[in-house]
Amino acid sequence: MRMGPHGQAGEQGAELLLRSSVPMPRILVTNDDGVHSEGIRALAAALSPLGAVTVIAPVSESSAIGHALTLRRPLRIDPVAEGFYAVDGTPTDCVNLGWQSC
Repeated sequence: MRMGPHGQAGEQGAELLLRSSVPMPRILVTNDDGVHSEGIRALAAALSPLGAVTVIAPVSESSAIGHALTLRRPLRIDPVAEGFYAVDGTPTDCVNLGWQSC
């Protein structure tokens, strides 16, 4: 680590120290447009430098039922790609599944 003129670590050194001592947060991403939407992929990519991103989103667009819960049938969750999962439920179902898996 390089020291500054007054004995402090330089900006790069402090940033490196911070990165190495603080665990990366886990970030859950969902939406109501569906797991295959371009927007959710762009958001996941933008957040990836900040932590471990997991995307759990509905199989298809679910705008009209964003706050609903699926209560009368089991939910199915299928892996789509690394860190991406499709749920045959609502966005709220996706958040609940993601929260429970943490």
